[in-house]
Amino acid sequence: IAEAALEIGLERATVRNVAAHLGMSVPGMYHHVRTREELLAIAAAHGLSELPLPEDHGQPWTTWLAEYAHFVYDALVTQPEIIGQIVAGTIDTIRMAQHIERFFTVLAKHGFSVEEADTAYLQLTSAIIGAAVSEVGGRAMEAEGHARLDDLRRATVALGPETVPHV
Repeated sequence: IAEAALEIGLERATVRNVAAHLGMSVPGMYHHVRTREELLAIAAAHGLSELPLPEDHGQPWTTWLAEYAHFVYDALVTQPEIIGQIVAGTIDTIRMAQHIERFFTVLAKHGFSVEEADTAYLQLTSAIIGAAVSEVGGRAMEAEGHARLDDLRRATVALGPETVPHV
């Protein structure tokens, strides 16, 4: 079910659409998944867990962390529905634990304690999620005809350049 939702795209994934994609009846699908939110949660968790982390092939840990950051950022920007699942707190904790274990394993090879790896994970993922939200939001604004810089220029004119001289 999760793979079918990912195949049709999370933005189009509904219980009805996934059932049709799988050749199932909608009532049959409700036996496995009750709501669209539940469907998106399992699809997002499955999608993230199936993505291989960047390989640790002896590069400095800072390089590996940068590769990891790009990996997660690209996944979130490509599938912004995952951000919604993170915000809603509906990411599958079993799959998340497996993902974090792989992250910790790489950092442990570079001498990190579990506490240090956890701190690195929390700080890095917070920054990545924030950057991805900013990018997804910026793209949505532009799609609605509100380019960030154009909006800031209009705001500067409306407020008066002396009010916001650095903007």
